[in-house]
Amino acid sequence: MSIVNAAIGAVEDVRGLPVRVRFGLQVVLGLVATWVLVVSMAASFWWIPLGIVALVAYTNIANFMDGVNGISSMHGSVVGGFYAGLGAVAGLPGVTAAGLVVAAAFLGFLPWNLARRRMFLGDVGSYLLGGSLVAVAIYAAFSGISFVALIGPVLVYVADTGTTIIARWRRGEPLHEAHRSHVYQRLAAGGLGHLGSTAVVSVATLATGLLGVVVATGAWPLQVLAVLGILLVLAVYLCLPRLLGRRPRL
Repeated sequence: MSIVNAAIGAVEDVRGLPVRVRFGLQVVLGLVATWVLVVSMAASFWWIPLGIVALVAYTNIANFMDGVNGISSMHGSVVGGFYAGLGAVAGLPGVTAAGLVVAAAFLGFLPWNLARRRMFLGDVGSYLLGGSLVAVAIYAAFSGISFVALIGPVLVYVADTGTTIIARWRRGEPLHEAHRSHVYQRLAAGGLGHLGSTAVVSVATLATGLLGVVVATGAWPLQVLAVLGILLVLAVYLCLPRLLGRRPRL
């Protein structure tokens, strides 16, 4: 699934693809890939619609969030490593191996992705990132890992993209055109730079991931506190450009 998804991104990079064509190809890929996993792992066919939505949504979220140096490579490394850790704790070597492969692939690209004016993922890389994380997450869910624990480390990307799309829609801006209004982009432009923005996103991702594990496995008082913690992390992250903009200048 990940390689085919990356191939779609490669065609988009080289020749360009209309939005409807890309969307259609991603829907078909999500259908086929989830169906194969459902059949091979004897899972419920109700997973197929969720798999389609997950692939299409997170492929494009990963693409939207690939706008500063290092952010995508760090995201793949952190989330892939997190999934590998979940697999290790659950005694699922297949999940551990899949997570480590994703983490290693993006960690290996990180030195080039961090350096200014060096290499960028492009659509091929961001589509590979989105497709890989969705594939590992679905495989892990079918293997018995809690769905709540799996979505924890992707919530920052989802929240950033979701709130940005809603804000642009309310302003009447074309949603398919390039822009610089994501939270991570505003952090970079507001003084943190590329590396600072990448670090903030990575730390917030790790925090929501760990809190997601508490929600999935803890006793109910801890679960409530962990949910509140996730909401606090997301709220602080989304408000951070405004908070930093109000800092007194010395």
